[in-house]
Amino acid sequence: MNRAALITCLFFCLLPVLAPPDFPTQDGPSHLYNTAILRDYASVPIYQQYYERRLTLAGNVLTQPLLLLLMSAMPPAAASKTISVIVVAAFPLALAWLLSAFTRNSAPFLLFGSLCALNFFVQMGFWNFCFGVVLLLLALGWAARGRSVWGIAAFSLALYLSHPLAWAVFGLYCGIGALQSRRFLPLLAHAPGGLLVVIYMTGASGPPKPVDPSWGGRLWPFYSFSFLHTRTNLAETIWALCVLAVFAVVVAATRRRPDALVWTAAGCVAVGLLMQQRMSWDAYFTSRMALFAFLLLLTWCASREWPPFAQRALSAIALLLLISGSLIRLQLCRQWSAELASYTQVFSAIQPGSTVLAVRLEEGKRHYSPTSHALGLLAPMPFIDLRNYEAASDHFLTRFRADRSPFPALGNQMELERPMPKMDIGRFERETGGRVDYLLFEGAEATETRIYASELSRFRLIRSSPRARLYLAGGVSPLGP
Repeated sequence: MNRAALITCLFFCLLPVLAPPDFPTQDGPSHLYNTAILRDYASVPIYQQYYERRLTLAGNVLTQPLLLLLMSAMPPAAASKTISVIVVAAFPLALAWLLSAFTRNSAPFLLFGSLCALNFFVQMGFWNFCFGVVLLLLALGWAARGRSVWGIAAFSLALYLSHPLAWAVFGLYCGIGALQSRRFLPLLAHAPGGLLVVIYMTGASGPPKPVDPSWGGRLWPFYSFSFLHTRTNLAETIWALCVLAVFAVVVAATRRRPDALVWTAAGCVAVGLLMQQRMSWDAYFTSRMALFAFLLLLTWCASREWPPFAQRALSAIALLLLISGSLIRLQLCRQWSAELASYTQVFSAIQPGSTVLAVRLEEGKRHYSPTSHALGLLAPMPFIDLRNYEAASDHFLTRFRADRSPFPALGNQMELERPMPKMDIGRFERETGGRVDYLLFEGAEATETRIYASELSRFRLIRSSPRARLYLAGGVSPLGP
């Protein structure tokens, strides 16, 4: 039964990823683009003019070697889809490993937990974090089996390299276990990651994001299951509420004393609530903690001996939710794939060695935008994305050179991510000596000629599609390598 459940989970989790021509993610193309910079930096002068490579202690680097390998064998779009397939497929496999440490019949909870395989963070393209979730499930299963401390040390370091939050949750679980067993020496296995955290956090920074200070706003990521939402879609919202209702019933019906899993989940909730404003620069911090809390509580529920009737009932409900959720996501992914294809029609007109500034014109009606960083799909072409958020952060391995950085000369980094941003092309070109060769406007209506009339005075329209228009600086050749 467990093997059949695992195969079922893999099929329905992967269906929305494999069936559409593309699997659009918001930040995935940006990761491809910055990986191309790292790969080709020594041989592409225009990269050297605008970027510099640097080490970071922020973690967030585990997928770079995998991307480098994939991009050496396939186009960027295929590499993006492949890494999404790996992330989604690894989730139920890792969850099955964890659950098998606590129960012999994990099928009902494997089906239910796999509803999170294709979660909001996969859709966002937060690949390092998603690998961190998978590694956390494996690490928890390793620790629950009482395996060697060297394995825990290896998992701890791998978790930090994927995402520090996953490392912190594993450390919290091990710390609570040490308090219960009075054996503290194994905690030394987390020392390497802990040292990196201390060093990094002393200088960690990022652009602050608005946070709802009310308790209702703080609790929303938990009671709405925000990690399951990918769009303000009625069917998906109803589906997420059904998942929440079933989860609440399962937790309420569990008759077991709290253990390390429960206390770690409680710690995730407490940190998610109390640290929300301080960690506002970490995108969707509270939603990440909500996902961790859900998986920990689900594992705790699975460790109880459930009567056969309850197991069959939960299996049937979870299977229904898994199938319906997969079909909803499949429909949405097909829509997003078609939207991305319309948007990328204009890309073929961009010449190598150019600088491109993408501008959004519409307020998004969803949690993420599959075209927001679609420029990154041009990764093999040497060009400069002037809205490259990774190169303005200390979380990644590429960074804008100080003398060529678009921020703040061109505009505020956070402002340029929003619809209809304020930008000053003239100031950027005067202060940095750089250029804006192309303006790419994203939106269904050509309103840029009214909003950005002065900026467009020296640009001409060269390509358009239903979702985007591309303008070239008139009479000026793109920068050559």
